[in-house]
Amino acid sequence: MKRKNETVLHYELTQNFALKISQRAPKISKSLLEEIDTIWEKESKKKKLFNGVAFVVDDFDKELITGHFVPYKYLVAQSSDQNIKKKLKLKTLAVSAITACDGKILIGKRSENSLLYPKFYESVPAGTFGGKKEPIKLGPIGHLLIELKEETHLTKTAIDSLRPLGLFYNKESQVYDIAFLIRCRAEMSKKPLPKTLEHEKLSWLTVDECKKLKNFVPESLKLLEYFQEHFLA
Repeated sequence: MKRKNETVLHYELTQNFALKISQRAPKISKSLLEEIDTIWEKESKKKKLFNGVAFVVDDFDKELITGHFVPYKYLVAQSSDQNIKKKLKLKTLAVSAITACDGKILIGKRSENSLLYPKFYESVPAGTFGGKKEPIKLGPIGHLLIELKEETHLTKTAIDSLRPLGLFYNKESQVYDIAFLIRCRAEMSKKPLPKTLEHEKLSWLTVDECKKLKNFVPESLKLLEYFQEHFLA
């Protein structure tokens, strides 16, 4: 694990930051939509995908993140084709966390079917802000708790404390992550970890053990560096 990740930027958020829908999804041309549909059909045959909705960022400051929702297939097309990426210019919103317990951090190896960074290591939980339910009503924390349960089978009863760490932006993937620090009860690190669709493997690791791993998702790497600097120094 390398130190000093310049691919990812960090921005402060207030404790009571909010999300707001700023506009409807912009209209796109019929020809571009046909390109998107063609890529979606192709990728759906290779991977198990669901065309829900995803929140994309239009603007933000430390108190407010504004944006709009687009079909998830737009993100799939954008990640698969650089020309479509230049046309859509979508900056996705996600939630993620450092989950710490008894001196260790929860790390997952992403599935080979992951849209971005397949088989890379990442902090857990993490996921695109969107899905089937109404994401704005759930809010970032509600969405994070859903991701935590889906990816680890841990529920909010396992949590001692939860606090936001700010907004992390990956310049390469164009993803904004609202990041949190989850501290779990000590006994949670002794429970068996599941194998899920999102991860090939989950492990509780020390920071030193994390440093020995290769192929880290850039946002997770930056988040680990931030955690080490501000909470372990």
